[in-house]
Amino acid sequence: MFKVKHNMVPAPLQELFPKYDNIFNLRNQRCWQSFNIRTVGYGIDTLAYRGEKTWQLLPDFMRNSNTLSEFIFKIKKWNPHGCTCRLCKTYIHNVGYI
Repeated sequence: MFKVKHNMVPAPLQELFPKYDNIFNLRNQRCWQSFNIRTVGYGIDTLAYRGEKTWQLLPDFMRNSNTLSEFIFKIKKWNPHGCTCRLCKTYIHNVGYI
């Protein structure tokens, strides 16, 4: 998402994330439009949906990194709280993800 924000990705990938037009100067500004998902099984784990949601979970000091190397250094030390993707959930045998 850092690369998308700073136009470091090819155009087809850039088009997956339409820019959010900020009319007013608000405290919690969004960079991209969020998608409405109508079903639980489809669309939640897509890059277009999960990328924007995960970007919003990042603290401001990470989102405002100046270089890619600085962002990578910070993201490696980040412990996600509140992320609902399958990678961040705990799997228990014979129970499933919790």
